[in-house]
Amino acid sequence: HRRHAGAAAPVRRAHPVLPGRGLGPHRDRRANAAAIDGAGASALTDGFPALGDMRLAEPLGLSYTTAPLTQDLIAAGPAALQVRLSSTAPSTAIWAVISDVGPDGIPHPLGVGRLSTDYPDIDPARSLKDPVTGDIVQPYGEFGRMTPATPLSTRRYHVEFWPLGNVFRAGHRVRLHLVGQSLASLPRLPALNTVTLGGSEPSRLLLPVTPAEPATATAKKVAKSCRSRRVFTVHVPSRYRKAMRGGTVRVAGKRVGRLSHTHTSTRIDLRRFGGRTVHVTVTMRLTGGRTRTDTRTYHPCR
Repeated sequence: HRRHAGAAAPVRRAHPVLPGRGLGPHRDRRANAAAIDGAGASALTDGFPALGDMRLAEPLGLSYTTAPLTQDLIAAGPAALQVRLSSTAPSTAIWAVISDVGPDGIPHPLGVGRLSTDYPDIDPARSLKDPVTGDIVQPYGEFGRMTPATPLSTRRYHVEFWPLGNVFRAGHRVRLHLVGQSLASLPRLPALNTVTLGGSEPSRLLLPVTPAEPATATAKKVAKSCRSRRVFTVHVPSRYRKAMRGGTVRVAGKRVGRLSHTHTSTRIDLRRFGGRTVHVTVTMRLTGGRTRTDTRTYHPCR
């Protein structure tokens, strides 16, 4: 597992909005103290995972974004957010979304995690851990009893995401969104939530990273498996050779060779033709004015 959004500062500050009420100065003026929670204040996050563009919800919370990736990154498996958070309310909601941000700047959501701050505890013995680092990558939450937080006190929360399955292409960025609760959540009083970065136990996002097979090895395998099917010789069936008077060979409708009584084969190269399926047609003119057509289908590698 590779950490993509950890102790680094957020790329920008979200603009919290509460219905009919502004926000005054807060004791923590860092850019990470701005996540809003409130019943009805986050209508755009209702039905959250179905949104195809997270820009509508970004003004309601915080965003943390990586630099553009230098190579493709395959993320397959569970993801987890470890976040240190305090709130002005004893109970609030944490909604976290992982997005794939393309060169056009549009963040497309991939996975969502949500947790009520009433349930901060996990069972380490049942949680899935990285076998190398020991980090908890899929927390097993304890929901047997509620443990409301003391207002303005900071606690650590483990937020579980649905398993991911995505290829972040080179040039794309990984973004983490933290926003207020959805309208699908139980109503709560508006609150100001503060996320703490850095320190001995930093807030961080753990992503599953699957190593990609080296491109050189893949290319060699493709070349080896396709060599015999891309360049080869087409022969007239032996039963027609004595009666052959002429003919043509066509690949994808294009003539690539001529046949005669003495020339009953032709070499073709399928690398010149695109597509996954190629039709090779051999038309033979026989004695007595007869004509025979033989069509073969090939599936060359590209």
